[in-house]
Amino acid sequence: MKTFFLLLSFFLVALLHFNLSAQNLVPNGSFEDTVACPLDVGQISYCLGWNSYLLSPDYFNPCTNSLDAGMPNNMSGSQYPATGNSYSGLTTFFSSSTPLPVTLPSVVRSPDRQLGFGG
Repeated sequence: MKTFFLLLSFFLVALLHFNLSAQNLVPNGSFEDTVACPLDVGQISYCLGWNSYLLSPDYFNPCTNSLDAGMPNNMSGSQYPATGNSYSGLTTFFSSSTPLPVTLPSVVRSPDRQLGFGG
């Protein structure tokens, strides 16, 4: 048991010693940069960097006059964004899938070594 706590302490100190940081590769992740205010739901393409292949996902922004795509109250209920003043949402039914496509600014490369947890 003593060995376990010693190893755990060593691991935590080593983990805190390294500068663990991540890159945010998703452009316009807060949906703040817009081409125009959405006129209705399903217009995520009005948000810079984001695309829509169907009539979904939805883009909610307070600049619109639409009751369905406004904020905080809209067709899906009432929701404030986590950051900024806009957000995107999607609704799926049963086993259908709704893509939320975005072009990443750089290639995501896997490092040679990865530290992972799981089973």
